[in-house]
Amino acid sequence: MENKKKILVVDDSKVILIVIKKYFENKGYEVITTTSAIDGAMIIKEQVIPLVITDINMPEVSGLDFLLWIKKHSPETNVIVMTAFGSQETKKFVISQGGISYFEKSNDYTSLQGVVEKLSNDKDFESKIKQISLFDFVQLIIISGKDKYVKIKNKTDNKLGEIYFKSGKITHANYDDIQGEEALFQIMSIQNGEFSDSGWKDPEIVTINTPFEFLIMNIAQRIDEQKKSNPIVQESKKEIKSKDVLIVDDESTTLKLLEAYLVSKNISVTITESAVKAIQMMKNKDFGMVISDINMPQIDGFQLMSWVKDNASHTKFMLMSGEINDSHEIFSSRHGVDYIEKPINLKQLENHIDSVLTGNYFSGNVQDINIFDFIQIIAMSRKNKVINLEDKLMHRNGKVFIKEGNIIHAEFDNLIGELAFLELAKIQGLVFNDSDWQEPTEITIKSQLSSLLIKTFNNMGTDDKEINNVSEEGNKIAADLTYLEKALEERERLKNLDINNNIINEEGEFAGVIIGKSTKEEIINSFTKYNVFYNMMKSNEINLIYDDIGILSNINENGIVEEMTFNLPFKGSTKKGLKLGDNLDKAVDIYGKPEFINENCAVWTKMSVFADGNSNINTITIGSI
Repeated sequence: MENKKKILVVDDSKVILIVIKKYFENKGYEVITTTSAIDGAMIIKEQVIPLVITDINMPEVSGLDFLLWIKKHSPETNVIVMTAFGSQETKKFVISQGGISYFEKSNDYTSLQGVVEKLSNDKDFESKIKQISLFDFVQLIIISGKDKYVKIKNKTDNKLGEIYFKSGKITHANYDDIQGEEALFQIMSIQNGEFSDSGWKDPEIVTINTPFEFLIMNIAQRIDEQKKSNPIVQESKKEIKSKDVLIVDDESTTLKLLEAYLVSKNISVTITESAVKAIQMMKNKDFGMVISDINMPQIDGFQLMSWVKDNASHTKFMLMSGEINDSHEIFSSRHGVDYIEKPINLKQLENHIDSVLTGNYFSGNVQDINIFDFIQIIAMSRKNKVINLEDKLMHRNGKVFIKEGNIIHAEFDNLIGELAFLELAKIQGLVFNDSDWQEPTEITIKSQLSSLLIKTFNNMGTDDKEINNVSEEGNKIAADLTYLEKALEERERLKNLDINNNIINEEGEFAGVIIGKSTKEEIINSFTKYNVFYNMMKSNEINLIYDDIGILSNINENGIVEEMTFNLPFKGSTKKGLKLGDNLDKAVDIYGKPEFINENCAVWTKMSVFADGNSNINTITIGSI
């Protein structure tokens, strides 16, 4: 059975809760609702909640404080903040604190559904990396401190490897029936491959305990020694590192343009207008890279790619087309090939060819990686890169240009330079992908990377201070979370109290609730102390239904409890020791002759019991008859 996607909705309006619950349940979601941020925090502590939708204006604890608590205690939980009033100040606060969206209440929940679906379908906002060395990629995961299970595929022979990362350490590796450090060495020796981030799962065994710095240093040393001492490896490297490029396109103008430009950059180029001729050429000569148009007669680019993969697996392959669509992107990603759109940026193509033919080349998808970790890895590697950024939920885009270890230009939304970089630093869950180097139109950042990052982190801390403690809507933003933390501590203390340990008093009292005296609100407050909550969908003005513990409270027209009924799964007993499941005869022995009795029930002045077909009691009721 498919697991439903789970949403927690927190709002002190029961009408809003009912509407949102019904709306998203009809869309296939599992929806949990509560009227209190404190209750919401307890739910998050007890189970995994991927998404919270919370109101701002609530008693005791506001939605803004609840957002701060979630980001501190459950940072993997996404938060959508709702309000009945628009406020730029509050919206700024929500976004800066990691609220992924700010939704203004209305009767139309289509836009809210759009945000929810975006979060549900884009798993952790997966980012794509086109070109990175395996050493840089491993270091990226290490400095992120994330728990990751990464699969590695060797494109040369299709062998598969696995690396397990736990809290900034490599704990296990598998490669071609080898385990441990030797498997990691074999993986790190791969010249051409792709990786996929598969989240996390525990390895069957921990085989690596060496600190990362020593581990990588030893592997790098072994790889260098292998290159020097193994002529077979050297010969293989020569084959793979062929500088010759074959370009296939039935448009002669495009061919001549590409040939002229690349030859001027000292790149050895062969051109042909036919994929059939290209195959004949590759049978007689090794090419380091083939660039092919997709739409061609006889044999198209996809068919040529398949032939190359089967017959010249060491050769890099790239597709080009004037109409790159989603299906092309999916196909390219699935088969691990790059693509470029016409009209072709010649400088970008030159940089791509150079990077592909001069170093280890890995690509793949990665989830939940901080963009700043990626920037620092690229900067340390001294590679020239353009990083494309996307804030999917707010529909904003940007770019960061990294050259020789420093950021020289940034643009985000309508900002450029340091202002753009400072703004994008505030966005939680940015999606990124890297692209080949191209010079920016202008140099807007001249600070060293270390100085820029320090300024950015300091700026992120000051934004919160600029926001008033009371927003335009009257929402109090706490300087700390003392109240909420203390409330949760009290809930934790009471959580171990079992309501079943309370005795049913036959005279009309249970857990502090007195028949004929206690109000509906007093019942709710009394049961809440035991971390027990009524079913909001089934309860109404005259009934409070507690499904989880099997208790029903009936309320009269004056709002006073007049009867309490105990059903399974209630596990307590009456003051005289009668429990659910006992025989009807036992009840008569304990309480004497009832005012009314038959094979299904017995009624006394202030208590009644009902039995099943075997005379076993399945209901106990207290209250005047």
